[in-house]
Amino acid sequence: MKISFSARIFAFVILPALLFSCTNGIGQIMDEYNSQFHHVAEENFSEPVPGDENFNESEILLERYFVNRNASVSLAAPDGCSSYKWTLYSVNSIEKKEVLGQEGQYFILYIPDAKLVSGRTYVLELSLACADGTIYGDSCELVVYDSLEEIPVQEDNNEGKENL
Repeated sequence: MKISFSARIFAFVILPALLFSCTNGIGQIMDEYNSQFHHVAEENFSEPVPGDENFNESEILLERYFVNRNASVSLAAPDGCSSYKWTLYSVNSIEKKEVLGQEGQYFILYIPDAKLVSGRTYVLELSLACADGTIYGDSCELVVYDSLEEIPVQEDNNEGKENL
């Protein structure tokens, strides 16, 4: 079997030249790619903590959280307080019944273990006590759903768009 002259040239000259010209490793390729993008860090930004003049206690929690009945909820309160109390209530038309209470900066709840009912809305309240005796609080709704079709679509009057 004879190999043509052009195949020999390719195999012995062009192919080695191509292989040796690829000296960039994967790390170098990634560095070159990432250097095309610039990240500007916002200096002097910090989350307001209780006691700051621009701290707004009604912005600690969102107004409403939607959680699947097979999922979990993890929320964190701001730093800088001496005590934290989270209380979850079941609300019906007659009374407000405590379902569960937790203490600490973090609220972690696995919905199936808490036996929360799908299709119900619960109220979660957070109370913060600072070292100087100031007490802050916020609350939100916790909507437990079974499927995405159960989540009500609300229209935002300001923008006219549908939001979950």
